[in-house]
Amino acid sequence: MKLAIVGYGTWATTMAAALGRKYERVRDVRIAWWISPESRFEGQRLLDVVVRTGENRKRLPGVPIPSNVHASGDLAEVAADANVLIWITPAAYTKALLLKLAPIADRALVLHGIKGFDPDASDLKTMSMMFGADGGVDESRIGVLSGPNIAPEIAGNFTPEPQRRWAPVAAVVASATETAARQLAELVEIDGVIRAYTTRDVRGVELCGILKHIYAIAAGVCDGMGMPHSTKASLKSRSIAEMKRILCWFRSEMPEFGSVCDETLDSPAGLGDLDVSCMTGRNHTLGRSLAQGMSTAEVNEKVLRGMVAEGIHVVRRLCDCLRDSGLRTPILSEVHQMVWEGKPADQAIGSVLHSRRPAGPCSFSLE
Repeated sequence: MKLAIVGYGTWATTMAAALGRKYERVRDVRIAWWISPESRFEGQRLLDVVVRTGENRKRLPGVPIPSNVHASGDLAEVAADANVLIWITPAAYTKALLLKLAPIADRALVLHGIKGFDPDASDLKTMSMMFGADGGVDESRIGVLSGPNIAPEIAGNFTPEPQRRWAPVAAVVASATETAARQLAELVEIDGVIRAYTTRDVRGVELCGILKHIYAIAAGVCDGMGMPHSTKASLKSRSIAEMKRILCWFRSEMPEFGSVCDETLDSPAGLGDLDVSCMTGRNHTLGRSLAQGMSTAEVNEKVLRGMVAEGIHVVRRLCDCLRDSGLRTPILSEVHQMVWEGKPADQAIGSVLHSRRPAGPCSFSLE
């Protein structure tokens, strides 16, 4: 069996370390890893640094990549004859890479961990939809990997001196068929590190992973402003309610999302991912930095430094989509104004926290 990992950020590097360790003594499993030959680190090609040192020192220094993981800058070579393609790249760069390989071999499964929309589509298209439409991959062979998974924390299990002796996390693998979901879950599950759950709700898992970016930014603003835990918890409660409204809208108004299940929001791919993203991660960092008076451009240049906060693009796409829907999304609206229109973070989050409760009968309609 050949596994091909496409991507070289923190999550892709974590998967390279994890799968390399898992299959280190399994002779009939080959692992190939694509790293862009154009990526640089300290004046050198990142690919050369990884091959020479056995580490991705740009994204996960100190985490060794086992010798059975073979890094290459040749995408076609990495993907050739692969049984499973594990695709973890920023949404904005995915289609260009995908088109270099399309159509993907009929026998290959594709597992992606990309939490964003196709930036080139006129309508809202998730990554599984892109792999189907542009990569020629049948939906029965596409899987989604999601959940409350902070890559550096998981990677800490594979350092010479593990940061924690027992630090398992939950992940969710979604695929249209139960067979593919189980195959892919067994592939990424690692005793004591990753426990994988399965579901057939591909669209629901993707949407939850995309929507949580919005509320992670808002939570980051709360932390950046030093707001108390109770205020942040109140905001998170309203965030969950807003996510539910958006998910319901997608299910009722867009036929391609008609299969979204309510229980997915309650899973590790929903509330689990939302919870951890409201504590840490790039979108949370973006929110904290906005609260400290930085602009989005400054955060990208001085703080993220080449890493991608998918929430920046997600909020714009969603606002454009929902503008005439009549759906109340006050948090999304204020985050959009912060990120794209330069509205001061204290004013934006204040507009949410101090807004009046909508008129109507008594209920838990958290708006």
